[in-house]
Amino acid sequence: MSSSSTTSNNNRISDSVFPTSINISLFITTTFSSSAANNDNNNEEFKPLIKSFRKACHAEIQVINANQEEIACWYDYGEQYIECVKALIMS
Repeated sequence: MSSSSTTSNNNRISDSVFPTSINISLFITTTFSSSAANNDNNNEEFKPLIKSFRKACHAEIQVINANQEEIACWYDYGEQYIECVKALIMS
């Protein structure tokens, strides 16, 4: 299996099985914008909380993406392993 087909298979697998992006930012924006709009006086008070929440969401997205990439790599490894075994049996 060539590297270009491997890359295309990894993209195919990750696109079909796993969502490629998680839209938590919409939730963050909607939740905190509406609460901040209602409480302009408390806006400064909530900034550290908002920053921490966004940072945690970003870290979670990175972990999810890393896990998806790992699963795709193991899947690709398994496919290549099977091809090698088939080639050994045929020779």
